[in-house]
Amino acid sequence: MSKIGIIGGLSPFSTVVYYSRIVEEFNHLKGGLNYPEILVSSLNMADAKAALNSNDDDVGLRLLVGAITDLPTADFFLIASNTMHFYVDKLRSICPREVIDIRQVTADAVLKCGYRRVLLLGSKATMSNPCFIEYFKQRGLDVVLPHKHHFEALDHLIYERLCRGDVDDDAQVFVNSLIDKAVEASQIEAVVFACTEFSLFDQRMFKLPVFDSTELHVRAAISKVL
Repeated sequence: MSKIGIIGGLSPFSTVVYYSRIVEEFNHLKGGLNYPEILVSSLNMADAKAALNSNDDDVGLRLLVGAITDLPTADFFLIASNTMHFYVDKLRSICPREVIDIRQVTADAVLKCGYRRVLLLGSKATMSNPCFIEYFKQRGLDVVLPHKHHFEALDHLIYERLCRGDVDDDAQVFVNSLIDKAVEASQIEAVVFACTEFSLFDQRMFKLPVFDSTELHVRAAISKVL
């Protein structure tokens, strides 16, 4: 059985979600006492944030390469962060082991369901960097973003609350308000949660189809192991 490598700590709370969902889904499919082999390299999130703020791709790339080096027996990897996928193309060019791209599995799922016009919600960096937006556009998706004056509020929600494990109904109400505004202004069909911390939300609370990048990433890992 293939060993799953998780590059986590980005944040620790979403890494816990990755681990628990992979274990639960695998056991649901295989039954008994069958659980997958998982290796985790948990990075210091402060180092990852500093790398992103440095605007030097080599800094972030070195963090990811170091995490992969720490897990020499893993057969493939999940980077448990949307924002750190800024480095995934360069990482793939130098890493002989497979890295499952969260952008690809998310776009695949949206297109499979027949949606084209989606609201992309994530960190300010994720919503500003062409890494995600251009990838989705190249796949034929029409990407809508919240108004720019909401970027800082989303960043605060993610880094000051969700990345510290602080999630409540108010946070979900705020995200729902952004969805409502996008429906009214842009007639979106679905929502992409391009932030692994959004996996902490109760997704039954949201009014449109939600594509949770964490959940889709997990399913891709399970499919590969099986």
